[in-house]
Amino acid sequence: MFPSPSIEEVVVLDRRLEMVKATSANLRQRFGARVRFFTESKDACRAVYESETLPALAVNDRVGLNEVEAYGDSFDGIVRVTSPLTLIILFSGSAFKKPKQVKQWIREGKIDFAIEKRNPEELYQLIEQIRLRWNSEPAKKLRNHIATQPHAELPGMSDGVDEVSLIDEYREILKGTPRGDRYAADWDKVLSGPVNA
Repeated sequence: MFPSPSIEEVVVLDRRLEMVKATSANLRQRFGARVRFFTESKDACRAVYESETLPALAVNDRVGLNEVEAYGDSFDGIVRVTSPLTLIILFSGSAFKKPKQVKQWIREGKIDFAIEKRNPEELYQLIEQIRLRWNSEPAKKLRNHIATQPHAELPGMSDGVDEVSLIDEYREILKGTPRGDRYAADWDKVLSGPVNA
């Protein structure tokens, strides 16, 4: 079973204290989100593991992809395992020095989005769009359905191109991709009935 994260919860990880404070303050002010922020990966990992309410969004700089020795995985890896429905946004300056690597991380599913730090307004616009899709009927229905499925992470369907899992479909819906729009239309037809947020 996969617990549903809260769109009101955000975890921010950045090595630079002034950056993490500014990003967190903007998220609180713009969205009223409850933001937990960290400058150390191990602290962020521990917070995700110990959290009673999982975050819907994790925003981190390049450090979020580095392995944390105490946990045997990166912060982003810990988020993926602990809260598979959480979207991960790389918000970095240094990572974009290797744009091919950034694209590879997205293809591999290590992150969902990548935004350069010099474009903070782009980050806030993206989060606003994610929040709108989060509240859509197909996303709510699929989130509720996933919560009842013991193996939602396993590929079980084909979209004509790839084998995909329920979690893959959910992430695509929140990303707003053309594939996600098709999934949203399909789930809107398939899952009918009252929806709990």
